[in-house]
Amino acid sequence: MTDPNIIRLDEFWPYRVVVLADQIAKRTVRILRHHGDLNLSQWRVLAAVAQDEGCSSADVVAVTPMDKGIVSRAVKTLIDDKLISKRASERDGRVSHLFLTEEGRAQYLAVGAEIRTVDKELCEMMSKSEYGDLDVMLSKLSAVLIK
Repeated sequence: MTDPNIIRLDEFWPYRVVVLADQIAKRTVRILRHHGDLNLSQWRVLAAVAQDEGCSSADVVAVTPMDKGIVSRAVKTLIDDKLISKRASERDGRVSHLFLTEEGRAQYLAVGAEIRTVDKELCEMMSKSEYGDLDVMLSKLSAVLIK
């Protein structure tokens, strides 16, 4: 008889979500390697900057699951690689705003096109209704965990 206090990982949905996220991250890393030298943290920063040009490093931390040290290192590498640029804020000299360079935009678009195929592939196996339900549930779960 199985002890009811033992968590069976193959039946514990929070663990299964972590495994799924890890599988998606590994797939993304394979795509990144195919396109060059970006690592997952650098890609996330590049994507956050593309999504909200002029954002700060603190803004990137807020929209990505990374701590500020990882974001800082990724920003430095992306600046050194001339994929993003940093400009001091006119209102507050302590804050810098991040922008894609032409090269950064080209890299983002090339990589992003292939990464979107992963999303498309996953969405195609669901009906529109199932996708809508998944979207609602993910939002609800996130809201509960933020508290």
